[in-house]
Amino acid sequence: MLADFYAARNKLETELGPGEGTANDGDQIDASMAEYLAGYQAYQDGDFTEAEVRLAKSASLLEWNILALLNLGNLYFLQGLHDKAEQSFSKALLHAEGDARSEILTNLGMCALKMENISEAGECFHQAIDLDPGNALALNDMGLVKEMEGNEGEALEYYKAAIKADLEDDEIWYNLGTLLGKQGNKEGRLYCFMKAEELGFAGLKELIDDLVDQGIKPVNPLA
Repeated sequence: MLADFYAARNKLETELGPGEGTANDGDQIDASMAEYLAGYQAYQDGDFTEAEVRLAKSASLLEWNILALLNLGNLYFLQGLHDKAEQSFSKALLHAEGDARSEILTNLGMCALKMENISEAGECFHQAIDLDPGNALALNDMGLVKEMEGNEGEALEYYKAAIKADLEDDEIWYNLGTLLGKQGNKEGRLYCFMKAEELGFAGLKELIDDLVDQGIKPVNPLA
């Protein structure tokens, strides 16, 4: 997405002829990018107050600045301001295409989940997966939606698809293991929990030790 700004700026300098665009278009892009970069750095530094000010200003200077809107939405989401995050992501979606659109739809789905709008969340994740079938986060979260709807069979398939898309995500392994445990598959549950712990998921040691003490052997549910 960052390349879009430089492409737009380059177009203004090399392609637009007399009377095309406005004299301030290039300056608007430059100013918006400067605010975005400052806001992103503040975000990375944990200064959320400064980050919000800078990112909001960046978006106000350039309405199609998806990077500013996306990071502003992420900032709100981290602070539990899910309604404001949804608004920011919705604005970004108006200007997004391809994988970026899939990412933003996933974020909108996560907001909907936090606000307990399960059907809306499912629709967002469905659209995100249609655009990018390898979107592991959307696949995982669709699994959560299916579990909430009581459809464990479909949830299982979504979790498996999510893991195939991203073998290194500890949370997906945990979610799959938890569902397998509900279904009585202790061998699969143990395998998934061991993988999740290996990848950094905390708090599973006692559960793993208990399953091992029962004589359970791990079996890869994806095999």
